[in-house]
Amino acid sequence: MKSITLIFITLLAGYYFGANSKITRYSLSRNSGYSYYFRISFYGMIMLMLAFITFLLLKNSTGLIDEVIDLIDRYYGRFDADGFTNSQIIYTGIVGFITLFFSCFHFPLNFIISKSYSLSDRVYQRAIKNRDFERLIYRAIKQSSLLQVTMSNGKVYVGYVIRTIDPEAERTELRMLPVLSGYRDDTGTVIFKNKYRHVLNILSDEFLEIDCINTDEDMDDAGLADFEIVLPYGEIRHSSLFDYLIYSQTNNSIK
Repeated sequence: MKSITLIFITLLAGYYFGANSKITRYSLSRNSGYSYYFRISFYGMIMLMLAFITFLLLKNSTGLIDEVIDLIDRYYGRFDADGFTNSQIIYTGIVGFITLFFSCFHFPLNFIISKSYSLSDRVYQRAIKNRDFERLIYRAIKQSSLLQVTMSNGKVYVGYVIRTIDPEAERTELRMLPVLSGYRDDTGTVIFKNKYRHVLNILSDEFLEIDCINTDEDMDDAGLADFEIVLPYGEIRHSSLFDYLIYSQTNNSIK
């Protein structure tokens, strides 16, 4: 019974820490099956090992635990109804309690990570290190770069990624603020047909310098949300970062 209780506490501690710590929850949320349970068990074993070490330090540095056991033995007898000694029960309880205590260490860890941009950045990069498309999205967001995507129907969109990355959730769609749109012809060449002038007008002086839009024309009062588009992940066939200045100097499909 003691072993089953300790195993349950270990798994519970592993799950609680893994699901709530910013260091582990992103990778844990993207695992399933045996891999998921292995990770929970691994985190729990770490908590249990720390608990055993702490317990031994407490037991050897103070006689309080032994005094409590002697007191219980004196009043209730040395063995319980199942034949376990009081010391075994108390040791198991103390180790289990310390294990659960260490599982709450995600609170200070999350606080430290939230206060450090570099640590938060490393946590996010670690979470998406094996996902090339999300790494590309991350670069586009971090560098404030344009992202070009080609859809399965041949349409091409260039714009800014609106929604930040949530490594804990699986992406099913890409939300963008488009700057250019067009299509790929039969040879694969990108032909841009639409320029979203209202968006360009408020994004950057860089676009004004290359005369991408005619600022003398009357503009409608359109909000940024009116230009946002949502693209399903399953329809995206190609993606890359996009540099407007380089493209405009090497191609003639933008007028």
